[in-house]
Amino acid sequence: MNILIIEDDLLLWHNIKKVFDKNIITNNIKIINSYKWFIHELELVEAYDIIVIDIILEYCEDKTWIDLINIIRKKSNKIPILVISWFSWFDWMQKAFEVWASDYMIKPFRLREFEIRLLRWFKIYLHSLNFTPEDRLYYKEISYSIKENEFYFWDKKITLTKKSKYVLLIFLSQPETLIKEDFLANKIWCDNDDFKDRNIRIIILRLKDSLRKFGIAERIENIRGEWYLMRSNF
Repeated sequence: MNILIIEDDLLLWHNIKKVFDKNIITNNIKIINSYKWFIHELELVEAYDIIVIDIILEYCEDKTWIDLINIIRKKSNKIPILVISWFSWFDWMQKAFEVWASDYMIKPFRLREFEIRLLRWFKIYLHSLNFTPEDRLYYKEISYSIKENEFYFWDKKITLTKKSKYVLLIFLSQPETLIKEDFLANKIWCDNDDFKDRNIRIIILRLKDSLRKFGIAERIENIRGEWYLMRSNF
């Protein structure tokens, strides 16, 4: 799970990051506090699985939280957006849902509740891609337990590194779909730095090595060098 949080409360930053760094399902968590950094991340917004926005942001120039949500929604109408606020006014909550926020949480909140809500929205997001209304995602003989963050071939656990798990989850949520190498790299590292030292192909090779012992390595196929596809058969 990749999380982008737009928040300028440093203490809340620290506490949220501490919680999600320990969560087995977290791949990346990035916290920003200004419109400048928001624009920097906008190019990569589809690399995130959930976005959190605080209503009151000190460093957003003349932009409001509503502007930020509208900008995100022009890029993606599927990524869950959770609004957090000190204000419990009904009008603010109603406005959040009118601009297609997914949820609204009132501060102060318990970090455990915040974690549960984000995990719930991550599950909903995965189901929107995979269309599986269960606690597991399925693709042929492969399944993924969202709660355990583990993959299985039939009933046998597939031992994978954290990065390999996230790559396989991307394939599992979009089977039979061409996925560009750059997209995978953005999802893994959530930045637009030079990828020369961050070779997605090495991660793919390691993933295929782990799948080979189950006889399913070749289901992940490289297409014309820059694209990948997970097939149902080969």
